[in-house]
Amino acid sequence: MASIDPQDLERLRALAQGVDPPTKFEHLVASLMGELLGTSVAVAKSGFQSGGDAGTSGRQQRALRIECKRYKDTTTLSARELQGELDDAIARDPGLEVWVLAATRDVPEQLEASLFAKANRLGVPVLVIDWKAHETPLLVALFAVN
Repeated sequence: MASIDPQDLERLRALAQGVDPPTKFEHLVASLMGELLGTSVAVAKSGFQSGGDAGTSGRQQRALRIECKRYKDTTTLSARELQGELDDAIARDPGLEVWVLAATRDVPEQLEASLFAKANRLGVPVLVIDWKAHETPLLVALFAVN
């Protein structure tokens, strides 16, 4: 597999973190996830979003919620907030297939572990698509889908 130039990765991350308004990042992630699933993914309007910024809303009998965090590395990801988002998503759709966290920064191992543990107790898989600096970021792989 060809290596990716670290400077190119950093420019791409700066673009993702700086996209304005923030809803453009949500729309991009929703569109790319829809490409992978073969169905459209709707983006929620601002305000209370029932555990995700976007979701399949039952299209093609799919139940997926996506929480997007367009944060800089200096912005803290709150475990309590994200666990609450997961609770809200499950309350909205008890048949939830998967809850996705897409972030423009690295999601620390401790936070991933707490989300996976909670999701395991609730019987819902969690997928974290973030920006790990020590490997090719999964968010880059998502961007490369289309």
